[in-house]
Amino acid sequence: MAAYIFPIQLGFTMLLLLNLKYLTLKPRFVVYGFLLLLFAIGSYDSKRQIFFILITLIFYEACINGFSFKHIKINFKIVFLTVLLGVVFLYIILISSILRGYGDYQVHGFWQANGFIFKYIGEDYFTSALVSNLELNSSYVNTINPINYVISGQQPLLYGSTLAKGLFVFIPSSIVQKPRSIVDIYTSIYSPNFRMHGGSLPVTIPAELFWNFHVFSFPILAFMYLIFNKYYLVLVNGLIKNRTTIGFIMMFYLYASLMQIARGSGLDLWFVYCLRALPFIVMFRRVFKPKFYRQRMPV
Repeated sequence: MAAYIFPIQLGFTMLLLLNLKYLTLKPRFVVYGFLLLLFAIGSYDSKRQIFFILITLIFYEACINGFSFKHIKINFKIVFLTVLLGVVFLYIILISSILRGYGDYQVHGFWQANGFIFKYIGEDYFTSALVSNLELNSSYVNTINPINYVISGQQPLLYGSTLAKGLFVFIPSSIVQKPRSIVDIYTSIYSPNFRMHGGSLPVTIPAELFWNFHVFSFPILAFMYLIFNKYYLVLVNGLIKNRTTIGFIMMFYLYASLMQIARGSGLDLWFVYCLRALPFIVMFRRVFKPKFYRQRMPV
């Protein structure tokens, strides 16, 4: 269910952000904190979704304030905000981990989980659990394994089938046999029992492209990065000017959820989530249509 609801939540969050630009910095930060709290409570079982929201908030705030590494000056305020952001992110990870069952504590809600944070940090397995939560090991393994399957000849090339899967999203399975997703194929091979019970293992974009096109994936990947970088600049400029066209908002959505494919959920899911969010973004825009601000408001 969360997979269906989150694209709508993310779309609403972006429309809300576009309506917050007229506020000064402190009121905006209050809203940001409230949003993160809501997602931490409601989406504790998916740290990925909380991370998407956090990245979106940081990115939007950086854009409308003209943030640039070339002009940044290291001072107490910058250091304090950086440390505070790190603490908030770690706090969300810890709370989410406890609520998902790490530590086997008898926790029945978000507020109760706060009382177990320091106990969880003191556990012998805390470091391993934190690395697992941040997916530092799984991202590496789930990139190398698919590449090795192809190079060693254990698995045939997919010839773009997993990339085409997103095109079949609105076609019933009873009419046509849809291509399998890269996540389904990889998990079924690497851990069949885990897949049988509904589990899935992410495959990063370089690995997915390599499994589909072998060495020809390199120029494809380079072209993708070129396009991402080109439209990234368009997105930043549009956020500064507070553009509100549906096309621009959908571009904002794709970049806000870009971590999804960087993590390895597959290109097909990235586009599917975007399509799910589209009708709701159109509806939200009509109800909460952002105003156009040509000048950056003072903070």
